[in-house]
Amino acid sequence: ANKAKIGALGGIGVIVEAMREHKQVASLQERGCGALLMLALSDENKAKISDDGGVTAVVDAMNEHPEHAGVQERGCAALFMLAFNAESRVEISDDRAVGAVVDAMRAKERVEGAEGDQFLSLR
Repeated sequence: ANKAKIGALGGIGVIVEAMREHKQVASLQERGCGALLMLALSDENKAKISDDGGVTAVVDAMNEHPEHAGVQERGCAALFMLAFNAESRVEISDDRAVGAVVDAMRAKERVEGAEGDQFLSLR
């Protein structure tokens, strides 16, 4: 109920705007991706996140902070959750978004090796 209320009151736009305004701040990007992930648990919010530029904000965060594990993990999880919405899925299938996810998986492999750990799983 609170997730839908946050979306209805414009909270998604506030998060996306903060991510746009502070692209260089990795901790804000990590929290922004995490907040969008949690808000995307509400079906009402999935399309709104896409409409408000959330997919682009997540991809931009992942591209801006390729070696920041928290940004990469939460970004991948947010894109995964948003992909359950047809409108978001089209946007996520863009080369930039797919490239960001592939780069995140490669970075994870470089750091931890190909051990089969569940980088993209939701915790």
